[in-house]
Amino acid sequence: LAKMLSTCAPVLAVSTNYEAPAAVFDFLFASSAAIVLLVYLMLSMPLPPLLHLAIAAGVSLHFLIWFFPGLVKNIILSTKPL
Repeated sequence: LAKMLSTCAPVLAVSTNYEAPAAVFDFLFASSAAIVLLVYLMLSMPLPPLLHLAIAAGVSLHFLIWFFPGLVKNIILSTKPL
């Protein structure tokens, strides 16, 4: 079943791209923004607890995050409904 699906899926994708390239481009363009947002959320969610642990442990950070933790929390909360 896996071999059949791995063969049929690319053939279906290529034929769809041949028949309706505008629809495929619109779909890929719209989904790429959602993927970028999801990756950003996955990277920003553990940031506040990890930074609080580092500060509590007395680790000297070589960089500072602007408006921490307010900016990170606002970005996370504003992207949750999406």
